[in-house]
Amino acid sequence: LQIEIKKLNGKDIEPSLNSLQINKQYIAYTSEEGLILIHQERAHKRIIFEELKRKMSKKEKISQNLIFPEKLNFNSKDIRLIIDLKEKLNKIGFSFSQIEDNSISISSIPIECDGKNIQAIIESLIEQYKINNILETEESEKLIIHLANSMSISNNKKLSQQEMEELRRKLSKCQQPNTCPQGKKIILNLKKNEIEKYF
Repeated sequence: LQIEIKKLNGKDIEPSLNSLQINKQYIAYTSEEGLILIHQERAHKRIIFEELKRKMSKKEKISQNLIFPEKLNFNSKDIRLIIDLKEKLNKIGFSFSQIEDNSISISSIPIECDGKNIQAIIESLIEQYKINNILETEESEKLIIHLANSMSISNNKKLSQQEMEELRRKLSKCQQPNTCPQGKKIILNLKKNEIEKYF
């Protein structure tokens, strides 16, 4: 990424627009100085984390309405917990149109949320609440990190050329593009002389 290379070499080097996904885990770009590898899951976590943190700090809208409410099934114990946490879940972008004995109907979700994994995200939030009460402060960094982890793409997701470029573009705009919210490396810059050592 341009930001990473600026920090490493003190000058701009624009990566090529052609990209390659490796093992459904890394995105590879070439530059004039070598090869750039991006960890796709960690990159997406960083993007979501910074976007959620910015919106929550500025009290911006963080939810999107679903065209049709989605019905999710939970056991009665978790339903009672969801009722107790309803106000806190509202503040991070989840709204419920109906709550029944063993199901809830979701009417809105966080903007960054993938509509395909709503159930898994809510289940994960409930489990984390049981463990360490992460929902006690809706703007806590732990909560935002957990949301980013829950909403990010996996390392097994095949990305199109357009999706890879969009990920790179958004990552380049992050304040800290080099590490994920948990401090793990996102970008690896392999220079030509380092690559040549393997041959």
